[in-house]
Order: sequence, then structure tokens, then C-alpha cells
Amino acid sequence: MRTLEDRYRYLLRVLPLWYWEKWAEDMVATYLATELAGQEDPEFVEEHGRPSFGEVMSVAALSLRLRLGGGSAPARSVAWGAAVRTVVLIGLLVNASGMVTNWTAAPWLGAFFAVLFGQVWIGRGLALIGFGYSVYEAVVSTGQFFAGEPAFLFGGWSQVLINAGLALGLAAFHREAPPTPQRPWLLALIAGVVLELLPAFGWIRLEAGVWDAITIYSLVWFCATIGHLAVPAARLLSTTLALVVVGWTLVVLRALSLADVLAFFGPNSSYLLVGAAELAIALATLLPLLVLGSREREVTADALDA
Repeated sequence: MRTLEDRYRYLLRVLPLWYWEKWAEDMVATYLATELAGQEDPEFVEEHGRPSFGEVMSVAALSLRLRLGGGSAPARSVAWGAAVRTVVLIGLLVNASGMVTNWTAAPWLGAFFAVLFGQVWIGRGLALIGFGYSVYEAVVSTGQFFAGEPAFLFGGWSQVLINAGLALGLAAFHREAPPTPQRPWLLALIAGVVLELLPAFGWIRLEAGVWDAITIYSLVWFCATIGHLAVPAARLLSTTLALVVVGWTLVVLRALSLADVLAFFGPNSSYLLVGAAELAIALATLLPLLVLGSREREVTADALDA
């Protein structure tokens, strides 16, 4: 039978190995001393007690922070933290850009500015509001789909998954994270707004599965990836990892959009062929990024700030 000490040890297994090996024994001793202090029957508590919900959540939050570059994390964790911050800002930016055509994107615009200017707690609250609304939209589209009305079932729920990832990814903006450079992201927001306005003013025509928002952002990602691969001297692991995460996200979005196209137009639609070709190109482009991302490289704070 497991004792309270065993349960604490099992809980701490969620921590990165390098941290667990250094601090697990001290943490277990501290938890036990705190839990057993003042107990009328410490033997019963030691035999039947369990870590509290607060302790579980605290350890989980610590594990996430350490894996994203917090504390004295190794270089690869620091790189992952920088990559996640970049991906989250890209996601917030894309959602925020939609504000020019859809007022419901207002929470994401607020979250983008809050995170950019260091008010991460406000950004988390606004991101949760945006996430909640995306769940509502997905539920409505699901009801319409099963009622036989035109609706993008898979696209709606894919947006829910992305927004959930953005809300969770804000954990990468911890107190050890370097300040976010504001000017490049403000310029990127302007570019995102321009991309949103192109179809709104009829300058480009969007078609499901052929030329849609996923295609536009896939082209931006493709160009960024080619530039990243072409300049080895300026290449950082954090940038490689960020491009990998964005690339996989676009692959999943395209695959789910093809499921919607299949439901709408049937298996003989030419849209499926075009979308499948785009999917194949994205996967082929991801391959060299995956090879690069598998190689651990030294990433210093000065390099990430540059």
C-alpha cells in the first residue's frame, strides 16, 4: 500500500528529470512536515493521506513553468519557452486581426495588447473570454450541422482547440521570461489586419479548401520557413521549434477543413484534391524543420533577446 510519502513522490514525477533529481527529496520532506504538523493521528494521515488539490495544481504549474524555461532550466527548455511565447503571440495576433471584420474578436485584441505590454493576468482573463465564445460558436455550428443546415462542424471545434492552446500557452509568459519586443509585434498586427481586409474589400476571393484563410497563413509560414532554412548563421532553435508548432497547427487545420469540404461537396470535389496537395506541401516543408528541431543547440538569454 502506498503511503503519503509515496504519493508525494509519485506526484513529483511530473517535474522535469533534471529538477526532480535535485529537489524531489527536499520537496517531499517539506510537504510531509507541513502535512503532518499538528495532526492528532499522524500515522493515520501518513498511511491514508493524499496530496491536496492545491498541491497538485501547484506542482503541475511548476512543471509547466520549468519545461518552458523557468528557474534554472536547461537550454532546450529555454528554447521551448521562447518558441511557445512566439506561437502564442502569433495566435493572439491572428485572432485579434479578425476584429476589423468581426467584433467578437475584441477579447483577443485586448489579450494581445495586454500580453504585449506585460499585463499577462489581464491577457489570460481576456483569452478565457475569447475561448468561451469559441466554444459557444462551435456548439451552435454543431447543432446546425446535425439539423441539416450548412455549418462548418470540424472548423468550429478546431478553433476551440487552438484557443484552448493559446490560453494554456500563456503560462510561458512567466516571471523569468525576457520582455517581449513590442515594435515588431505591432507591425505584425498591422500586416495581419491588412490580410484580413483583403477579402473584406473583395481584393481576393476566398473559397473553402482552395483559397481560404488557412491558405494565406500557410503561405506566410512557408515563406518564413524557407527564409529560416536558407540562413543557417542566424538560425535559433527557438525559431525552429516555433515554426514546427505553427506548421503542425496549419496541417491539422487543413486536414479538418478538408473534412468539412468532404461533408459539404462530397468525395468527388476538386477542392479535396487542391487541399490535399496543400497538405502534402506543408508536410514536406515540415520535414527539415523536424530534423533541425531534434538537434539540441545552445540558446542563451542574450541570443533570445537579440
